[in-house]
Amino acid sequence: MKSEKIRLILHIGQHKTGSKALQSFLTQNSTALSKRGIWYPSLNPNHPVKAFAISHFKFFALLRYQAMQREAKAEALEHFWKQHQKICTPHTSIAPLLEELREQCDRKKSTTLILSAEDVFDMHTAHESSFNPNLIQHAAQLLKESCIRLGFDPCIVLYVRRQDYLLVAHYNQYLKGSNDPTLDFERFFETFSPRLNTLKILKQWAEIFGEENFIVRPYESVSLPEGIVPDFFHHVLGFQVPSSFELPKKDIETVNATPSRDYMEFIRFQKKQGSGRYFFPQELVLQVALQHQKSGWAITDWIPSAARRSLLETYELDNYAICGIFLGEKGRSVFREKLPDADAPQVDYPGLSPEKAIEIAWEVHRLLIQEKKKRILRKIRQAALGAVALLVLIAIIFWLA
Repeated sequence: MKSEKIRLILHIGQHKTGSKALQSFLTQNSTALSKRGIWYPSLNPNHPVKAFAISHFKFFALLRYQAMQREAKAEALEHFWKQHQKICTPHTSIAPLLEELREQCDRKKSTTLILSAEDVFDMHTAHESSFNPNLIQHAAQLLKESCIRLGFDPCIVLYVRRQDYLLVAHYNQYLKGSNDPTLDFERFFETFSPRLNTLKILKQWAEIFGEENFIVRPYESVSLPEGIVPDFFHHVLGFQVPSSFELPKKDIETVNATPSRDYMEFIRFQKKQGSGRYFFPQELVLQVALQHQKSGWAITDWIPSAARRSLLETYELDNYAICGIFLGEKGRSVFREKLPDADAPQVDYPGLSPEKAIEIAWEVHRLLIQEKKKRILRKIRQAALGAVALLVLIAIIFWLA
């Protein structure tokens, strides 16, 4: 047991609430934060996938693996470890990792440690459709035990998203993350719906850590007009974002936005057809979608207004309870955005038209050509620099001779 407690900020989600943008910003400014006694560690800094390099997915993977051990399902446990062993090495459980982080906090004289892994809230990755709520209970207990033993003062930070947007964003992530997305939107909704019960999952965590140790914030443009980063600094760290802090480069990983349905249908169609001569890399399709993101995406392409309102009415009392319990504001919903109009015209998504598919294909093709040109230019520059270096070396040899 340590003599001085370290504030442990656990940013645990939800999925699709700007986590990548926050993690990218904290990574970019980790040195400046450390000067203020706030440490945002890099657990896998050299990972080729940027999302794993800037987040603390390793923290989640170890916690999930250990929670699964309490379920005693050997086959599922072995499969999970086979998938994630490489990113977890050299650790096999959460305790040694937290012990190392605690010791480094002492050496760095850090008073605050931030861990950010959006998978932790419901203990499943964003593209999974199945759900085992027991893993949450196991994970919360494991974390609480480590906090007590190591002298961490936990603060659980959670950004919650309204259920209609959360459902659509998760289905998009399912399409992105699956090599064979067999579930259509309706079937995905059926299997995924337990993960929309935000209040129930929140209560599982609160039973272990206590409601007083939570900071819950709504993730919506009405409540966060400037985005998640300024809100996190103000409500969690207790100060405004310093003007000297650097903004990370905007890319797919840092934004991870939900594209319009046409682009996602294009990706789904490609995956159904399989790889081949006319198969465009998914990251390029998403890059093109990001370039057009300024026009936004229409949730009514996925769920008509009447169906959205019906869905939200199912969780209306829960959303009021979240606001009363965790924000201390009774009598209103945690979400301020106006509910969709139940009387709005019922417009079903017409599907990806051949004309739009061709337009997207040409956009991606042009980007592909640009990327190839960039790679060729980089190789030419590298070759030129190598030739110059060789000439300089030859000149030095002759001069010395």
